[in-house]
Amino acid sequence: MYANLNKVNNITDAFFVIMKSVFTPDIGSQNISRVIKFKLGEKRGFVSYSMAKPNNFFDCNVLDPQGNFFKVYIKDTGGRLDLNNVFAIISTLKAVD
Repeated sequence: MYANLNKVNNITDAFFVIMKSVFTPDIGSQNISRVIKFKLGEKRGFVSYSMAKPNNFFDCNVLDPQGNFFKVYIKDTGGRLDLNNVFAIISTLKAVD
């Protein structure tokens, strides 16, 4: 999901962003789930994740300095990714006009 917060102009826009950003996809067992804040260059946000074989789950919420909001969900079937891989993916996020 992508939203430019500077272009949220009415209740419909706000509702869409809030509902999409509040939705938390399956991140596996709540007993081993974690949430971390991050700052990666000019991007910042938080990642909710669970890394337990056989699958890893990552729910990434990212803000950039231009007011863009990104939500990325990764279901890693087979559990091959770690947080470094997830941050590499986050680092490639860009707004498109």
